Amino acid sequence: MTLVDPATGEATATYPREWGGVPTSSADPTLQLKLLRLRPGGWRDSVVRLSLPDDLVAHDRVGHL
Repeated sequence: MTLVDPATGEATATYPREWGGVPTSSADPTLQLKLLRLRPGGWRDSVVRLSLPDDLVAHDRVGHL
């Protein structure tokens, strides 16, 4: 699957088709960064933040990120 910017026609992301009986995630954290910046609480609740190593998230909790 290829996602295309409708304004420019530029491909923004490409994902291979996955087959199987197990649910998969096609969430691409890099595509979420701009939206996270705009949404109140977006960073705190994001898949991106949840995927970070625990020591980096702990650093974030003290207000450094």
